[in-house]
Amino acid sequence: GSDYVFSLEFSALNYLQPEKNRFAYKLAGFNENWIEADFMSRRATFTNLSPGEYVFKVKASNNDGYWNEAGTSLTITILPPLWQTGWAYFLYGMAVLLVVFQMIRYQKNRTRQKYQEFYRLQEIFDNSTSVMFLKDLEGRYLMVNKRFEEVNNIRKKDIIGRTHFDIHPQEIAADFANKDKEVIERNKPL
Repeated sequence: GSDYVFSLEFSALNYLQPEKNRFAYKLAGFNENWIEADFMSRRATFTNLSPGEYVFKVKASNNDGYWNEAGTSLTITILPPLWQTGWAYFLYGMAVLLVVFQMIRYQKNRTRQKYQEFYRLQEIFDNSTSVMFLKDLEGRYLMVNKRFEEVNNIRKKDIIGRTHFDIHPQEIAADFANKDKEVIERNKPL
């Protein structure tokens, strides 16, 4: 798991002149070439191996130089750190989904609040006996009340998004546009 360095020590079962024994080893999956070692350096050390499965292979020769080509092997599994496991990635994915879900929920709540504010404002507009309307900076109607509909003989759905010039003759529309401009400049209703 968290071991970054490990060593393997090996020996041969030839006790006649053991100082003449030779060794060769490799870690399949990491290095494919045999590394030779003598009697004094019978240790293989590995550091920072990537997670995965490796096979350590070692073979020895006796004091006469005859190699045991079959040798022996050991399977080594390096586990990934906890934060790189399948469970960790699953949890990362769940966290991302939770954040996305919360963002969507937050946006829906904001949209719902805006609609509630709009409907409250529309209710205030509709309950007023005065002609009331709300326009954007380009002069398009965003909201009108029932009294506006009655006075102008036009339905709400036919005026929203349109300007004075879309519903009135040119001279009347120009007069309304001038009054709108005056309201904006004076910052007071007429």
